Amino acid sequence: MKPYLLACLLLLSLPGYSQGEANHWYFGFNGGLQFTSGNPTAVSNGQLATIEGCTTISSLNGALLFYTNGQNVWNKDHQLMANGGGLFGDLSSSQAAVIVKKPGADFTYYIFTTNPFPTNGGFRYSEVDLTANSG
Repeated sequence: MKPYLLACLLLLSLPGYSQGEANHWYFGFNGGLQFTSGNPTAVSNGQLATIEGCTTISSLNGALLFYTNGQNVWNKDHQLMANGGGLFGDLSSSQAAVIVKKPGADFTYYIFTTNPFPTNGGFRYSEVDLTANSG
C-alpha cells in the first residue's frame, strides 16, 4: 500500500500548469487585465461599458477569443461580432452573462444571459461559432 501512496504524492507534487482560457479579463469602462506573462498587466483597449456583469474567454493557449457584457459581444479585435448585439443580459445584473464551451465542439461557445425581468428576456442563450465569418 505504501508504494501507491508514494506514487500519488509524487504525482500531486508535480507543478500544475493552468490552461489559458482566463488569460484576459475585460470589465468596467474599457478596462481589463491580461495574464499572458504570468503577472497581471493593465489593458485599456476593451469596448465594455458596464457597471457589473461581464465575461471574457480566451483560447487554451491564452489568445483572446471574445467578451461580452450580456448585451453585446466583441471579438478578439474589439469589434462588435456579426449578430453580436441585442442579447438579453442586463448591465446591472451581477452575472449578466456566462460563456461555456459547447460540449464536443472545438470552436462553438454558448453565452448564457440573465435579465431580472422575465418580460425582457429572463434566462436565454446565444451560440458563438468561431469558424463563421472567417474566424
